[in-house]
Amino acid sequence: MVTIYDVAREAGVNHTTVSHAFSGKRPVAEATRERIFEAARKLGYQANAAARSLASRSTRIVGLAAPLDLPMRALAEGSFSRFIMSIGDRLNDHGYKMLCLVSPDPDTSDLVSIVRGGHVDGMLLLQVRTDDPRIAAMQTEGIPFVAIGRPREASGVVRVDADFEHAAEMAVEHLARLGHRQISLLSAFSAGQPVFGFQYHAIAGFRKAHKALGLHYNSSQILQHGDHAGLAEVLEPLLAPRPASTAIIATTDIEAATALRTLSAKGIRVPDDISLVALADTRLTDLSNPPITAMRFSPDDMSRAAVDLLVAMLAGHRPRRMEHLVPVEFIERESTKPPNTAGDQITSRISTKA
Repeated sequence: MVTIYDVAREAGVNHTTVSHAFSGKRPVAEATRERIFEAARKLGYQANAAARSLASRSTRIVGLAAPLDLPMRALAEGSFSRFIMSIGDRLNDHGYKMLCLVSPDPDTSDLVSIVRGGHVDGMLLLQVRTDDPRIAAMQTEGIPFVAIGRPREASGVVRVDADFEHAAEMAVEHLARLGHRQISLLSAFSAGQPVFGFQYHAIAGFRKAHKALGLHYNSSQILQHGDHAGLAEVLEPLLAPRPASTAIIATTDIEAATALRTLSAKGIRVPDDISLVALADTRLTDLSNPPITAMRFSPDDMSRAAVDLLVAMLAGHRPRRMEHLVPVEFIERESTKPPNTAGDQITSRISTKA
């Protein structure tokens, strides 16, 4: 999918010059214009309303696409509202306003209409899915955008995320040090794959840690809730007298709190019978009983980084790198302990990242 940036790169000019050439609203040297048109013909690019307006006018408004589909339905859940508030504050710092586009799913039709209508200068995509149709739509429209989260295929996408792969590695390492050999990971799935990009990368880190630590791994350790099974249903194997796993890693704080309540209702004690770790730390994990061991990252840092990148792009600056990862921090609380039949301790072979 060819964008205005591809044409600019091929022609050796700034993307604003490409926009001027197509809109005709700003003077562009004849030789430069012909070079741009030739590049567009070569690449098969067709200008659209958004591309034509990128340089010719500015709304000082940035769109935030925030689909509130399950399993993150309410703004109050988890750190979702924290992202929205932080993004709004940072945009204000730069003199921009925010147009929040809330939808029940990551449908692209409304986004495309907003972009083609020239209502926003750029877009921020929140709650990025493993395969997110909004990304392809924004690339096609040629509008500057930043993804807060990483899809599976991130080529050409400017993105900001927490390092969930390393978070999962650290979680497995912590549990392995305590003596756990059978560890499960809880994640939302749809159509046979993790729903969100951060869950996709967490599973990659989960597998990587098992290999690094010499732990046996098989796909049944990934507890998939969503399309065909609820969270309580996928926890059933852990309710047996001799459960298949002695520890669970939940990809979200909500999953962790729900698992804790489900297990407790069935008489399974955390951490005496099973240990629990969350890959996101919020007030929910801190106020649970027992408080849940978690991986902490800063939604504020992610939001500020995404806004700063987008504002720089709107000023015509290309990012020096496409991927920007916020580090995670291990927070040990009371939801993990050695299993009842702990084996030999595993020496850490996962290097610490900054």
